[in-house]
Amino acid sequence: MPGQETGPSLVDVLTGVTNPSGKLVYTIAKNERDYPARVTYTGTPIVQIDYYEKLNVDYRYFDNNSIAPLFEFGFGLSYTKFQYSNFRCTGPTANQVLYSGSTNDTSIVQSFSLTITNVGTVAGAEVAQLYISYPASAGEPPKVLRGFEKVFLSPGASSTVSFPLSGMELSIWDVITQKWSMVMGNYTAMAGASSRDIKFTLPFEIVTRLTPTTTTTTTTTTTT
Repeated sequence: MPGQETGPSLVDVLTGVTNPSGKLVYTIAKNERDYPARVTYTGTPIVQIDYYEKLNVDYRYFDNNSIAPLFEFGFGLSYTKFQYSNFRCTGPTANQVLYSGSTNDTSIVQSFSLTITNVGTVAGAEVAQLYISYPASAGEPPKVLRGFEKVFLSPGASSTVSFPLSGMELSIWDVITQKWSMVMGNYTAMAGASSRDIKFTLPFEIVTRLTPTTTTTTTTTTTT
């Protein structure tokens, strides 16, 4: 419920005294029928909601079914603009991950970083988001959130944010073996300002042994 300072807080945001810098933690659809779940009224105090989307929850469902949302997961407004640049792979083995065979590897096996610059005239915070796309054989959604970092920047200031990933964070649950497992193959790391505002993509691979490789870096600069 709104408190006694709700009014002044809203005025500060609307007049630009405060930069809201918030991000949505769920997807807002254009139409009610775009949501996968339905509320079933049974005539009793018990309300039934059946969920059939399995792994494709929220933005994953919209991605998997190519549904354009009204406001996507991770969307936010600001009185300033942010520029993303220098997205790169900074892991220990360039753009490869060596699978150790462990089912609960909590060590850092891959890492990504990017630079965010406030190119506007107002101080504000930005939340950079990292999504991972798995090989088709993994049976995962089109992309899954695997990291986010919030930075507050004054006009003209820049900051480098990092997204370290452990073996567990790149694993999937194997219902047959009842263990966490890494899927060998080609992956894509995606960095952006929301689930639909992807600035960069960068491929990497999970292999069972190391092979000579070179790091691939996206050098394009984008502004949001």
